[in-house]
Amino acid sequence: RGLRNAIGNWYNGKEAKDLFDSARQYELASRDLVIAGTDTGVGYKYENQDRVAISPKENFFAVVDGMGGPVGGEQAAEILANSLLGKINDSELACAEAIEEMSTAGVERGGGAVFASAQIVTVGGAKFLNISSWGDVGVVIFGQDKSVKFELGDDSVVGMLVKNGALTEDEALYSSHRNIVSTAVSQKHKNEKPK
Repeated sequence: RGLRNAIGNWYNGKEAKDLFDSARQYELASRDLVIAGTDTGVGYKYENQDRVAISPKENFFAVVDGMGGPVGGEQAAEILANSLLGKINDSELACAEAIEEMSTAGVERGGGAVFASAQIVTVGGAKFLNISSWGDVGVVIFGQDKSVKFELGDDSVVGMLVKNGALTEDEALYSSHRNIVSTAVSQKHKNEKPK
């Protein structure tokens, strides 16, 4: 699909057939390449409510997963994606403002969103990755040799069951509890904070 160089925007994967169809490549101001995409997961969502937020100029990218069905999830994901783009250096404030806007916009109490974001920062010539997340979103960083360099687990019920050895990762993919989260950016969880 070619290289995109946006100032700061979000997109959804509604028209995409799968993750590879939705994937887009961006060059950040840091000269790093980011490939971002989203899909409905393994056979349980009828539509994609996710958003990918990108600000190449700020070396920032995020994946936002809407939850709560068509009444709340899609709108909550859009609100949170916009808020994260508006407060790139303060995800806690972005989440607080998104929760307030969700309430004002009439997003139902069960509606909300979870996210993982990253920003590449340079200090003294060395690059660092500033990661923030909230909810059932895992973050895995791979090295050039394709080995896992960093992993941040999610806050889902099945994630906790896998961590404790009660489920395998394959069992978690098909568990009837795979869509239950313990925390999210929503009115219900408004007093919690991102990692």
